[in-house]
Amino acid sequence: MNGATKVILCLIAALCLIQAGTAFTAKTPVISPSGDPNTGDTVTIDTSLTFPTTNGMTFDQDDDLLFTTDLDNAVWKFEISRDGVTDPATTAGGKSARVDGWVLSYKSGVDILLTVHLEGKAPNNTSSHTLTGLKIQEVDSSGNVVSGREFKKQITVNNPATLAATIQLREADLANLRKSLDEKIRIGVDTTEAEAKYKAAQTAIASAKSAPTASAGNTYLKNSQTYITEATTLADKAWAQHDLSAAEQLVKKVDGEIQYFSVNRSMGSDSRVTVIVSKYEAASTSLSTAKNTFNQGNYPLARGQAGETSNKAMEAFNLSTQLRTDIGEGGLSLNFLGGLIPYVVGILVIAAIAAGGYYLYKKKFKWDELG
Repeated sequence: MNGATKVILCLIAALCLIQAGTAFTAKTPVISPSGDPNTGDTVTIDTSLTFPTTNGMTFDQDDDLLFTTDLDNAVWKFEISRDGVTDPATTAGGKSARVDGWVLSYKSGVDILLTVHLEGKAPNNTSSHTLTGLKIQEVDSSGNVVSGREFKKQITVNNPATLAATIQLREADLANLRKSLDEKIRIGVDTTEAEAKYKAAQTAIASAKSAPTASAGNTYLKNSQTYITEATTLADKAWAQHDLSAAEQLVKKVDGEIQYFSVNRSMGSDSRVTVIVSKYEAASTSLSTAKNTFNQGNYPLARGQAGETSNKAMEAFNLSTQLRTDIGEGGLSLNFLGGLIPYVVGILVIAAIAAGGYYLYKKKFKWDELG
């Protein structure tokens, strides 16, 4: 392939890219009201379009600009300026309007500006919903949208009647959260972090009830739902942490039992101790798995694994308790008994002294009787 052919192919590729590019640029629309409107509210949308030169022209004269909206009773107003000179405005009514391409088509060097003003009513619906406030498309002579040449702005319309119903739903969610937190508190779970989110959700719901507009009320309710979700996650985390701590303490207790039998009683090779060690190791592995699951943020699963750990550790602890009984300790270690020996000896000494004193007293009393 020679150099000239390469240049021609590059020019063709560049031309294709230019043709596929955006033939208009829409400024970010200004929407009134600035918040989400209620059903039946009047909505206005204002924007402007500029037209970068493509193939030496500002716009393809064989194409048109199609404007559509989901607003009811829509009225359109268009103004075209060429190098700062503005033509008389044109108006149209309905959910769609069209601007002919030939009024936008000029050779390069001409500055074209198309301003658009749309006014309509937010449709009445039984619930809040999202709709297309404004859509702009470049369409060819067959009515097909030219690829990549489309602009759309969506808006959310609130139905005030649904606000009260949503408040009731959030209050029910909050009540369920309160019940769940109270249940966890009763078993010793630290719910401090979750309680903070609960209070934030409670405040957001109260704000929604007194909000000046449905839009503001819905914003508060969205926030309350976020807080409730976060509180639920934090409560699950605290619950899992509580169960993990309990399982870990039980595993450590079994480890202490093994140390006692192996070191204090020199029973490390005893088959009964070997069984306890085996169950202890299974519990330790289960505890490690539960901790990893907790660190990954899967708190319900971590809590379940902590329960399995406790069950395994309890099996080992029960065996150690039985072993203590078998070797005649009745569940008390020699260390514990060793700690009691001084007290036992002291009690025996005191008893002996008391018995001796009583004997001497009785003997003296007898002598006195005999004179």
